[in-house]
Amino acid sequence: MLKILRTLILTILALFSFHPSEAGQKVSLRFVVTAPEGTKSKTLKIVGNHASIGAWKVKNALVLNLDPKRPGVYTAELKIGVGETLEFKVVRDAWTNVEKSAAGGEIRNRKVKVTKAETLPFAVARWADKGPPTSPEAHITFLGNFGKASLDRDRPVWVHRPEGYKKSRSYPVLYMLDGQNVFDPSTSAFGEEWGADEAHDQLLKAGKIIPVVIVAIGNSAGRMYEYTPDKDPKYGSGGGLHKLEMMIQQEIEPALRKKYSIKKGAKNRGIMGSSLGGLAAFHLALRHPDRYGVVGVISPSFWWNKRSTLAALKKMKKLKRARKMWMDMGTKEGDGVTPIRDLKDVAALLRKKGYKSSELKIFIDKNATHSEPSWRKRLPRALSYLYESKSK
Repeated sequence: MLKILRTLILTILALFSFHPSEAGQKVSLRFVVTAPEGTKSKTLKIVGNHASIGAWKVKNALVLNLDPKRPGVYTAELKIGVGETLEFKVVRDAWTNVEKSAAGGEIRNRKVKVTKAETLPFAVARWADKGPPTSPEAHITFLGNFGKASLDRDRPVWVHRPEGYKKSRSYPVLYMLDGQNVFDPSTSAFGEEWGADEAHDQLLKAGKIIPVVIVAIGNSAGRMYEYTPDKDPKYGSGGGLHKLEMMIQQEIEPALRKKYSIKKGAKNRGIMGSSLGGLAAFHLALRHPDRYGVVGVISPSFWWNKRSTLAALKKMKKLKRARKMWMDMGTKEGDGVTPIRDLKDVAALLRKKGYKSSELKIFIDKNATHSEPSWRKRLPRALSYLYESKSK
């Protein structure tokens, strides 16, 4: 009897504490966005994870209209269910002019948990296409924005030329993915850079490496699609790697050759990336051994699509080897076991298919995490192996 009474009391209390909003009630969110000085657009857009704000597609985004009474202020209202979580960014009309930090770096997605009707005021610090800053060093230059023709969205590309660079001499080139993070903390995702220019110059001065032109290719909102060799059903994305290669080959390299003196041939062309960028670098070299003979595979996401990289390698009857390939992983990445197992499994297959010990270097970094600081720390090791000076 007591058990029945207790159940009845709990049921009554639950009824009294029930709110209509818990049944999917919709409320109104009012966005009030202040744009950077000089913004001349009549509209802006909120693009994000929910269908009501485009599901990350700009063409379906929520449109913000310029307030006629307040210059530089844009507003829009959205009816949305209580309990929804919105993640979003502001763009003018395309991902090429998405909002950035005041210094020009990446910002995290804005995030709102919908609990009630409210006004959401915030300011955009700057736009991506308005003079992105580069490192203050004179040896780093902004090559331009590329990718519109190949991937339907532009991204910035920076170039580091080695100390003592001479137009009369030609140099090997290393393409590095996630280029915002390569040279400059002000453009990097979370204020952490690889310091590739400093690492290169210090090694060059010490006589440990040959001089290399480093090309940092910025990523975009389509990173997962662009950096993967096939589609992963778990994420509903992937398989755009061929378009990334198209951009490098048909858009970036021709522009690079017009301005810099770089050598031709796979042995003089390198590709490097981390995480999904590491996966991309590996597969670009696998697919195009005639183009990439120097490969840096940093903390690669070999878990992608149920380890499809392993399946692809097993099916290959012939494998043209890169001149040199560096592969690494930290012991504190993921669960500390699976990422290293995946790396070693791939390496074992490469050796089985003909890679010599002088052509493939595996490095397991003790206590290293999946992060820019860890990659910055071991980048000198990778560069020293890939571009070792014969005269040292």
